[in-house]
Amino acid sequence: MNEINLVGTGPKKYNEKKLRLARIVSVIALFLTAISSVGLFLLNTRFSVASIKEEQTQIINQISSYNERMVKLSIINSRVLEIEQIKKQNIDYTKFIQTILDIAPTEVTVNSFEIEEKKATISISSPSLLPMSDFINELLKFADKNSKENPTISKATIESLSANDRTGNFFMTVNLEIP
Repeated sequence: MNEINLVGTGPKKYNEKKLRLARIVSVIALFLTAISSVGLFLLNTRFSVASIKEEQTQIINQISSYNERMVKLSIINSRVLEIEQIKKQNIDYTKFIQTILDIAPTEVTVNSFEIEEKKATISISSPSLLPMSDFINELLKFADKNSKENPTISKATIESLSANDRTGNFFMTVNLEIP
């Protein structure tokens, strides 16, 4: 008959090296599991659907505010360019007046200088006609010189020429057309 021993023959002896290796592998597996769990938790909270949607709405709001700024800046830039173009088309009247007054010879007295929209009227007087003629010639030279580069006078017309018998002075009114 076979004996059935339920208690056993004694404790089984395990190989110590294999047991130590199994313990080390299990501890390493435990640490790797813990680290990967924490890493996955952080990744999940960082890149969760709710946080991605929230970040998306923030970025959309920033982009829309940048679009508003860009629209405002483009409007301002276009207005500045339009103003610059208008300023380039307009004549600097202070330079224009100063140039006309510098053209006048010393014997010529400027009595009045009026500027309207596209017209300037100069009333001058002189004791002789020669300085007046020189003034008209200088105006015409100025008109020819500037018509190529920067048109300032397109036409010069003598409106009136008179003399005063008592004082001996001559009076002349010149109309200048400004483009």
